[in-house]
Amino acid sequence: MSLIARRLRMLALSADDNFAVDLGCGSGIMGLRFSCLGVETILIDTLPVHETLLKTLSLQNILRLKFVQQDARHLSHDQLPSRVGLLFSQRFVYYLKYSEALDLLKTLKAVMSLSARLFISASGRNSELGDGYGGSDDLKQRFSEFAPETAGKH
Repeated sequence: MSLIARRLRMLALSADDNFAVDLGCGSGIMGLRFSCLGVETILIDTLPVHETLLKTLSLQNILRLKFVQQDARHLSHDQLPSRVGLLFSQRFVYYLKYSEALDLLKTLKAVMSLSARLFISASGRNSELGDGYGGSDDLKQRFSEFAPETAGKH
């Protein structure tokens, strides 16, 4: 088990009675892991549920999890639990403009408990993903397409 996986397991187990949210969940594997640890979990993605592991395995019937098909840029407080103890997002932030990411984080902050943990996976401009990247040096303006070779690889 990788260091990140061990750390996320520890964070999920310390979520007490709080919910975990897997934002931009894709197939749903991380949210599924949190739910298997006993944490009530909400998975959010634009994918239809039948394209995730949840529908394939009918896991919503036996685990404490809920799938919300929603563009996270349009999430409202009433679509989220009142207490989030763990917010997980892997690579999802790449799909947002700076202002969209900021607005979403403000919405999420309002429902996160004081002891909540946040895990956002993203790569920087000095990583392989930054090779040939045409974005500006200004964070608020820098979102751009990846270089074709990099986009094809990832």
